Amino acid sequence: MTGLGRTAGMSSWAWILGLQLLLVLPFVGQPIHLDDPIFLDIGRNVLKTPWHAHDFPYCFDGGCVPDMASHSHPPFVGYWIGLLLRLFGEGPRLHITLHLGFLVFPLLFAAGMYRLALRFAGSPALAAAVAIASPTAVVMSHNLMSDYPSLAFWTLALALYIGGVDDRKPARVWISGIFLALAAFCSYTASMAVGICWLYSWLKRSKMRAAFWAPLLAIIWMAAWLTYSSLYFHRFVLARTALYFLQTKGSLSAAALGNKLLSFPMMLAGTLALPVPLVRAALGWWNGRAAILWAMISAAVAQIYTADYPLSERFLVVLLLAVGGWMIFGLLLCIWQSCTKSPSPELRQDALVLTAWAAVATALVLFVYPYASARYLLPLLPPLVLLAFFRFPTATQTSLRWSAGFGLSTALVMGLGLSAADFEMARVHRDIARYFGEALKGWEKQTRFGGEWGFRHYMLEQGFRQFISTNNDLKGGQLIISP
Repeated sequence: MTGLGRTAGMSSWAWILGLQLLLVLPFVGQPIHLDDPIFLDIGRNVLKTPWHAHDFPYCFDGGCVPDMASHSHPPFVGYWIGLLLRLFGEGPRLHITLHLGFLVFPLLFAAGMYRLALRFAGSPALAAAVAIASPTAVVMSHNLMSDYPSLAFWTLALALYIGGVDDRKPARVWISGIFLALAAFCSYTASMAVGICWLYSWLKRSKMRAAFWAPLLAIIWMAAWLTYSSLYFHRFVLARTALYFLQTKGSLSAAALGNKLLSFPMMLAGTLALPVPLVRAALGWWNGRAAILWAMISAAVAQIYTADYPLSERFLVVLLLAVGGWMIFGLLLCIWQSCTKSPSPELRQDALVLTAWAAVATALVLFVYPYASARYLLPLLPPLVLLAFFRFPTATQTSLRWSAGFGLSTALVMGLGLSAADFEMARVHRDIARYFGEALKGWEKQTRFGGEWGFRHYMLEQGFRQFISTNNDLKGGQLIISP
């Protein structure tokens, strides 16, 4: 079998890439939002000190640090924004320029996901569309943070690597190594994809040297960059990053792990995707009694933790917890079936690789990230969808297409609805800052503000000063604005 498993016509590629553009283009006018200002400020500093993107003092949430070297993400996105600023400059339409410049990442993700679906899924185009239309993926494709570029590079790198190993194409494998390095330069955790590549090569008994050495490009590049940065800043730059996660967020404490375990299925069901085959598998096992039992447990857990919530919100918690649990249970059943009952050794190997990918992504959410935010589940999206629509010999095309169609329709409604709400939130932050700019014209030097995200960006744009908790130069008659 070739790396793609099946050939894809131009019409299928046009449909997949066209769908991705339809989900992104309506939101290119979204104002600066969430953590966009952080990456924008790094991009601006790239124009000043291109060899040291993180070498500038920064204030966040009232506190200041002398440099950004221990920021939680490497500076790829900052360099990309710096390139866009160099080419097109700033101005009143800066947000549109940057969003247009970020269109490449959704397209790369769509291409990588479709290549993987051609290799692993029973209904490739629809399976890829379900992943593309994931509510979390749709919302995150409209910002300037590192999550989506990392997902795009990671997915495309694995698609190229798997195809290169299958087709014995060393050049393709080496190109995948470049994309792996780019993924790691977006997010430290993306380096975990190296292990998935090596696992696939080992299972397929690949003899190509590139199969081993190409993934090492990511490790070598990140080691070189960390060494360079640590020597320049006279400290190991990741030490403070690790300390921040362990102490400030308590990501490994019992309480934090409990919260993440509870939040994980809710985020999975509510924002990631709706892989109907997984839910159907859970509902069908043991004549549905296991699914009913989990629904009852979900109701009890929701009553304990959300007893003071309105009835409608408690019902939503029960629904998300139940469906998320069914998805996890269905995924485990799918993995068991594919790894033990598939007649073909190749299918069992494929399922094992996807399972390892899903396990790595889940471990990152539970043990590395500080909380189970929906955007942290993005690395789980490709293997989850591919396992849900895996090429089982017993799976019928009609069943897979119905499942994909229902999941796609549900995802589109949720994704576009959440994107519209996110757009409105970003617009409100901008409009509030502009209102204060008009109302307090001439008082900019006497006015401080607290707050982050887009509110911070647009308040600074209006000329207001940021409130810093360590400063003691506040005087009578000055104003403080806090959202």
